[in-house]
Amino acid sequence: MGKKMKNKIGRANKNELHRSSWRFGRLALILVTAGLVLIGIFIIYGSQKKPIELLPRTAVNSKIPINKVDPISGAPIVAGITSTFKGYVIGHCCTVSKRDWEILSPSQKDAKINEFL
Repeated sequence: MGKKMKNKIGRANKNELHRSSWRFGRLALILVTAGLVLIGIFIIYGSQKKPIELLPRTAVNSKIPINKVDPISGAPIVAGITSTFKGYVIGHCCTVSKRDWEILSPSQKDAKINEFL
């Protein structure tokens, strides 16, 4: 094989290599863009949480607890051991359970209240 023939073959291989790397780069760009769009959609729709529904005005600001069982332990509540959150009176079975309730974050308390509504 002559020297000219080897140069043509070498150039052809380089051109094919260049084309295939360009195709790979384009595909990678499309996949990254699609991934970012999906992540954006999940962030937007995931942050739209439904707020808790409020009880009628007669139940809010009442002295009667909205629950019959303790939100922490699941034991029956004891009269006189209560706490208030967003106008709801929450009954507890003991002072330890009441202390554990007060440590919860507002979102955790909202989730527990939703169980009783």
